[in-house]
Amino acid sequence: FFFSVAVWEKRHIFVKIYCIFVTICQKNMMGYCLLSERLLKPLVESSHRLSIGDLCVSSPAYADDLTLSALNLQSLQKLLDIVYKFSCKWRLTFNPSKCGVVVFGKDEQPDTKIFLGDDEIHRHISQIHVGTILTANKSEINKYMKDKIKKCKKASYSIPAIGSMKAPVTPISGSYVYKSICLSKLLYGCEMIEISPGLLIEMETYQAQTAKMLQGLPEQSCNLGSVHAIGWLSIQKQIEFKKLMFLWQVICHPVSCIYKRLLIRRYCFIKYGGCDKSEGPLSNMLSVSAMYGLLETVEKAIETGDCMSMNMWKRLVKQILVAHAEREWNIKAPLFPSMEILAETMPALEVNAWWAVAQQNPCYLNSCRIIMRLLLDVHSLQNCKSRYDDDVSALCPHCEEYVCETVEHWMFECSKWGDVRHESWKDVMDNCPTDVLKTHISGLLPRQRAKFLISCMYNSYIVEWNALYTSILNFVTKMHKIRDMEA
Repeated sequence: FFFSVAVWEKRHIFVKIYCIFVTICQKNMMGYCLLSERLLKPLVESSHRLSIGDLCVSSPAYADDLTLSALNLQSLQKLLDIVYKFSCKWRLTFNPSKCGVVVFGKDEQPDTKIFLGDDEIHRHISQIHVGTILTANKSEINKYMKDKIKKCKKASYSIPAIGSMKAPVTPISGSYVYKSICLSKLLYGCEMIEISPGLLIEMETYQAQTAKMLQGLPEQSCNLGSVHAIGWLSIQKQIEFKKLMFLWQVICHPVSCIYKRLLIRRYCFIKYGGCDKSEGPLSNMLSVSAMYGLLETVEKAIETGDCMSMNMWKRLVKQILVAHAEREWNIKAPLFPSMEILAETMPALEVNAWWAVAQQNPCYLNSCRIIMRLLLDVHSLQNCKSRYDDDVSALCPHCEEYVCETVEHWMFECSKWGDVRHESWKDVMDNCPTDVLKTHISGLLPRQRAKFLISCMYNSYIVEWNALYTSILNFVTKMHKIRDMEA
C-alpha cells in the first residue's frame, strides 16, 4: 500500500532501519512497549511526519523492521534524529550498513547526505523490506525476480533427492514440496509488485520445467499439458489468487486499523476522484476482481463493512479461478495435436489418475511415466519421432503392413508383437473387476481401446481396482521394453 501512496503523492523517500537489539527485546512485552511507546509515538507526533489526511504513514513498523517516509530529505533527517536520540537514551544499537534510502520520483537533492548519528545512510535504487522489494525501477524488479527464480530452480532440482531407489518421490509428493517451498518463495510479495509480461513468461517456463522433471517427461513435452497433468494452476492465476486474498484480508480488518483506513481512502480516490487511470497495488487488485466478476462483492464489502469470512472468500475465489482455468484449457488444448487424448479425457483441473496409481504403488512410478509419455505424445514410436526429424519415417519398421507406427498400431495391431501382446493382455482381462467392463474393453476399436487404457479409463482411479491398473501398467511396460530391445 505504500507503493500506492507513493504514486498518489508523486514522490516519497523511504529509509529502512534494522534494529538489531530490538529483535532480542521483543521476546518479552517490555521490549515491545519500549519500541512502541518510546520511539514510534514520537515519530507519529512529529511535525515532520508524512500524513494522508489524518492518517500518519511515516513510520510503519513490523517486529524489528522500521521504515521512515517523508516528502523531503530535511524532514527525513529530522525523523532519523529522533531515532538516533532514542538509541542513545536506551542504549540500543542500529546497524547503518543495513539501512538505505530509496527515492520514489525525481531526486531533486542528489548531493544532500543523510546521517544516522555520525554514519551516512547511502541511497539505493531498491531495498528489501519484510521480504518484498521496494523500488520504482522496473529493471530492479526484474532482476530481483530472476534471482528468485534461480534460487527456486536449485530447490526444485533437489526434490527428487529426497527419495531413494526403493521409495522414489512421486509427482504428488513432489508437488506438495514444490508448492510448500519453491512456489511460496517465488510468489512471496508478488501481490504488491508489478510483474512484466516477459518476467511472467519466465516464471511460467520455470513451473513447466519443474512439472516435467517431477513427472519424468522429456523437454519437448508441451508446457501446457505438463502443468495440467499434475493439476497446477498457472503462475498468473496463482498471483491473481494471492492478490484477491490479500485484498480481502485488508477489507476484513476493523475500521480502526490504519491499513483498512488507507484502503478506504485509496478506494474513494480511485472510484470518486475523477482519475481516468490509477496505478498501484489496490488499483490492480480491483482490476483483477473485476476480471473475475467479484468487483461488486468487493465494493459492497468496502462500502458497507459487510464481508464474508476469509475461508468462504478463499473457497469462492478458488472455485472461480479453477473454473476459469478449465475453460482456458478446453479452448487451448485442442489446438495442440499432441494433446488430443489428454484434452478429451482430462477436461477438469486435477492430478492425472496415473499419478494417484503411482502414489499408491511407488514401485510402478517408472511404468506410469512411460504411459504418461504415450498420453502426451512424446514417446519413442516412429509416428512421434518423424515430427522432430524429417529424415525419420513414420512407418512401422517392425511389420510389413506399411502403416504409421501409432500407439494403437503398436499396442494392438502390429504382428511383430503378437505373442507378447496375447500373453500380457490376458492378464488385463483376468483382472477386470466386472464382466461389463471386460465386454466394454473387448468391444472397443484399437484406437478407442488404446485411448481408454493410456488415459487411465478416462482419468478415473478406484482404489479397489488396483489390480487392474497394475496389470495395464505391466502390459504397456512389457510391450515398451520388448520394442526398445528390438530397436
